[in-house]
Amino acid sequence: VMGHRYLIVAWLPEAERRDLDGYRRLAAWFNRAGERAREAGLRLGYHNHDYELAPMQGAVPYDVFLAETEPANVVHQMDVFWLSRGGGRPLDYIARFPGRFHSAHLKDMDAAGRMVDVGRGVLDFRAILRAAGQAGFRHYFVEHDEPPDPFASIRASYAYLKGLEL
Repeated sequence: VMGHRYLIVAWLPEAERRDLDGYRRLAAWFNRAGERAREAGLRLGYHNHDYELAPMQGAVPYDVFLAETEPANVVHQMDVFWLSRGGGRPLDYIARFPGRFHSAHLKDMDAAGRMVDVGRGVLDFRAILRAAGQAGFRHYFVEHDEPPDPFASIRASYAYLKGLEL
């Protein structure tokens, strides 16, 4: 009715993510729910944070989750800040899981791991955006979770992105 095409889940229940089996159970749930969403003309997706990248039981939970979700039923929204803050590299994830990321949250990170306006940190947005086709990006969201001045933050981020030569 509202014209939405995506349902993005932004958080996994802590009780379900204590071990890799929990991530596998969540992936199975996403696969079933994603199939139902697809049948209704919607896409179900997941937005990553840094906690999914903390290794456990010899693996990276987010890698297990990505590998076990069905591309036809589950899309992913790459938050480049949280992925990087967790120790992942956006370009590596794009190469390993091409076409899986239908949208991206563009947030920058300084050398100390703090969120900053896009273009004022260490993330290589030129390279990330050049890989957009391989990633599968269709939508972008420019964010800063707690800027001191939200309007100044979005102006600075917009000016930086507008000036990028891709």
